[in-house]
Amino acid sequence: MNPRWRQVLLMVAYFLVLMLVARIIDLLIWHLQGLTPNQEVDPRLVLGVRQLKALLDTRGVGYAGCVEKHELAELVYSSGQVVNSEVAVLETSENEVKARIAAPASHFTGGAHFYEEVEDTKDSVWLVQVAPEGAEPPLDDYSWRLVCAHLAPFAIRTGVFDCKLDRRLCTGKGWHEPLLLLALPRGTRAKDKVLMQIFKSTKPQSIIAWVRQQLSDRVERLQNVSEATQWVESASKSESDSQVRLLLFTKLSSPPLFLAALSVKFAGRVRFGLLQVKNKEDEDVVKSSLGIKSRTTYLLSTPQGSYIYGSGREEHLDFKTMHNFLRAVQPEANDALLVSLALCQLLAVLRAATKRSLLGCLLTILAHNLALLAAWLAILTLSR
Repeated sequence: MNPRWRQVLLMVAYFLVLMLVARIIDLLIWHLQGLTPNQEVDPRLVLGVRQLKALLDTRGVGYAGCVEKHELAELVYSSGQVVNSEVAVLETSENEVKARIAAPASHFTGGAHFYEEVEDTKDSVWLVQVAPEGAEPPLDDYSWRLVCAHLAPFAIRTGVFDCKLDRRLCTGKGWHEPLLLLALPRGTRAKDKVLMQIFKSTKPQSIIAWVRQQLSDRVERLQNVSEATQWVESASKSESDSQVRLLLFTKLSSPPLFLAALSVKFAGRVRFGLLQVKNKEDEDVVKSSLGIKSRTTYLLSTPQGSYIYGSGREEHLDFKTMHNFLRAVQPEANDALLVSLALCQLLAVLRAATKRSLLGCLLTILAHNLALLAAWLAILTLSR
């Protein structure tokens, strides 16, 4: 075997062994505690009020008006199952929220910065405070940081724009009084036009609820089991519309914010739907028709088949975990580029290590990167 390939195989084997050892240690810790990380827990019996609220905040489910523990537990149960490993990271999540509240608010440096970040970025959601010249932003500093801390886990970006930095922009947009601006892609296609909506409330909970409502409108509402069955099956049967589909069966009337926010990140690649299971009769029909076992289920449908999200290890119901899962299922071109770039650099460094001169090392690395660039140009040309 070529020595260069032997080095590559040894390095890959080394990383695999490290991953295996880490996983064994993790499982051993859970075993010593008499638990399994993917074991489901009953939120009504195991979790306290503080933990229930933390879970709802992580998932982006509103609980205004719910004061009793059983009401909070029902909301958690309706948004999805809870497992031991998810409960174990709750304290870390709460500490992250406190750190975000303490962090200073970000500001735009001018009109060009606003256009570049908000209007030209077609796959992000922005919540912006607009302060007209000579006026303060609508929210005080603490309230704004509180809103930012609650929205940040869902990749909703926030900022403050002072109109004195670009009077022409504010005049052209009609921003003559303090207001909140929500910018998000208009449709469900990738890189769609950005739509801006205005809100004038200064109550943090009202703002968060408004953002949740605006994003939830991007998730398709299915009316009955028959429509849901056709919607799921069309992912594998229709060649013209073979997008991956994720359907939530739930008692909730609107999806959790983490799911609605994912519909922006995966616009054009994954379609998101919701079927409200209102009563026991609907639940029985759903279970018999689609073969699911729980009232609240996240069913992923691909051309290769169906999969219930949450049945695998550490498949938590939060934005970051499901985002990584969907990226593995439906990667974009940037992901393939980054992987190929990393492998190219690895091979280049291994081969350059055999060279005796610095110039030889640099030329080897340059040759590998030029070959990678040529390959990607050829792929992009053929794909068009």
